[in-house]
Amino acid sequence: GAGDLFDALLDSELSAFVKRCAHNGTRPVVRLDGGSDLGLARQWVDHYDMIEFVDYTKSHKRALDQLKPSNWTVCYSYDGSVESALKAKRFLSWGGTVAVVFDATPARKGRPGSPLPATWCGFPVFDGDAHDYLPADPSGHVRGLRFKAAKGRTGALEAAGSFVEDVP
Repeated sequence: GAGDLFDALLDSELSAFVKRCAHNGTRPVVRLDGGSDLGLARQWVDHYDMIEFVDYTKSHKRALDQLKPSNWTVCYSYDGSVESALKAKRFLSWGGTVAVVFDATPARKGRPGSPLPATWCGFPVFDGDAHDYLPADPSGHVRGLRFKAAKGRTGALEAAGSFVEDVP
């Protein structure tokens, strides 16, 4: 079926990517769920232990799964709800990383982004816009992200609701 074809094509692409990285002397890093939250990496982490898989997820269970030593780093995505905040704090206290979007303007045209808060719910915040290499994130820290809207920032902020945290 279509799923088998997808898996075969992805397997071929991952294999070619590993070879290309070995040729270039770099470590392969892959984010399979760039536009989804399906946990696609789960089925590949054991087969491709030379690849560092990275993900963001709103699934607390999936975020907890990756706390075991492996080649899969998952950042829990806070969604603004009370339940998500409780899960985020628990995950942070266990050494995980949580992505929180703040109402801070991103860097543009050589200008730096506006400052992020030093802490969120008592946990230290670092500038998550500085890099996307999740394995380098400090444990028990909040990956602070600035709210990015292509156009109509005010309307986009209203639509985002509690997903975007205020900067004190």
